[in-house]
Amino acid sequence: MIVDGLVALVLDDAGNGRIERRPDVVRSLLSNTQQQWTSGCELQEADPVPSTEFAQRRYELVLRMLADGMTDDAVARKLGVSVRTVRNDVASAMSALDAGSRFQAGARAAQLGLI
Repeated sequence: MIVDGLVALVLDDAGNGRIERRPDVVRSLLSNTQQQWTSGCELQEADPVPSTEFAQRRYELVLRMLADGMTDDAVARKLGVSVRTVRNDVASAMSALDAGSRFQAGARAAQLGLI
């Protein structure tokens, strides 16, 4: 993390941080960060994460709980994950089911016998 162009917080592989103030190192980190930023893409343009069997089962479980009337918060508490994770799972399930809405995802999942 580059703080102000003069100081950077650098983490090693173990997650230990150190403050870096050497101008050449900070410039190098800043250059690398800018290069990564300009070569990135919009989130909706990113390739979806390959589905694993575990993730697919969790998507189905999340859809089933939502179909049973549970809120995102309740699903998150039941699964022991964050609400953001539940919403990401719903978005991934929607994408996999080519659904434009949560309702449509539920309807398609039901048609396919997933819920």
